[in-house]
Amino acid sequence: MAAIFAQHHRTNTILGRNLTHSPVIGAEEVCPAKLLVVGTVLSVIVIASILGNLLVCLAVCTDKRLWKKSYLFIVSLAVADLLVACLVMSFAVYSELHEHHWPFGADFCRIWISLDIMCCTTSVLHLCLIALDRFVQLRDPLLYFLWMTTPKVVGMILTVWIVSALIAFLPTSFGWHEPFEKHNVVSETGMCLFEVNKVYAVTSSAVSFFIPCIVMVVIYAKVFGFARYHVLSMRRTNPVSVFNKKHATFKAAVTLGVMNGAFLVCWLPFFVLNVTAPFCRTCVPSTVFHVLIWLGYFNSCLNPIIYSMFNTEFRLALRNIVCPWTKVTPEPWSVIQMSVGSRMRDRVTGSERVA
Repeated sequence: MAAIFAQHHRTNTILGRNLTHSPVIGAEEVCPAKLLVVGTVLSVIVIASILGNLLVCLAVCTDKRLWKKSYLFIVSLAVADLLVACLVMSFAVYSELHEHHWPFGADFCRIWISLDIMCCTTSVLHLCLIALDRFVQLRDPLLYFLWMTTPKVVGMILTVWIVSALIAFLPTSFGWHEPFEKHNVVSETGMCLFEVNKVYAVTSSAVSFFIPCIVMVVIYAKVFGFARYHVLSMRRTNPVSVFNKKHATFKAAVTLGVMNGAFLVCWLPFFVLNVTAPFCRTCVPSTVFHVLIWLGYFNSCLNPIIYSMFNTEFRLALRNIVCPWTKVTPEPWSVIQMSVGSRMRDRVTGSERVA
């Protein structure tokens, strides 16, 4: 996913989140205060990502109000972010604090980079599924309960993981990424270098990021447009209940929009450079790539914050986990929504029996 530069006696295009900026390890004296600040900031991002996404999984598993098909996508996305934090970011922190020294061998270097690609691809595909799920819910609730069954949701999630794994691991396994002039994946300086050709840098970024993001934005535009139309229709037909329904409908659309926007803000700058870098190998300092890479990683700890800010049910579930001595009951409107959903499912089941 990441085609970036390394200064290793020459300028190389490499794949991965591990940049090299010095020909010889230890040639440049590092300020201890700088290491302390960088290590603290990066460690906070990693710990926040792990704790936040663990809380997401725990909240959905323990709170019956969240036992809905839509939250299966949320849990799967949280698992992807957990993998990023545990298997990718943790090793990236070690590399950052040890002048990009890689003591874990060439094989794990390839696996580490492939996991990075897989998890980012999984995240953007999950956002596409979440947007599609919300659109079908708003567009036709009856069709949603008929079509979006639990087995289908699980199948969609498994498909996303399989496709992401193929996109990440196939090219590295068959050498499709390799430039004409091949070099070792771990150089003699002990740094994790994974060189790629220009074609792979562009196609990998397009398949893993740009195309799914376009799909995600198009679906969200439809979600927001239909939510607005839905609210205007309710205002004309039933002005008494319009406030609560308007609030719930727009809040769902806003939550999805904030998630999509946060993902784009965090990852778009990196992928723009990722595509352009192979064509101008000396244009961007390696420090810029480091900053943009960690800006992308930062997205892994944002989603739990977004859920807790914009989703009342999720916020109450988190509060019950963090402060179990103060159990909080759902707001009346949440109960009404659950009741309406139950009646809709009963109506669908009844129509199936008649048929």
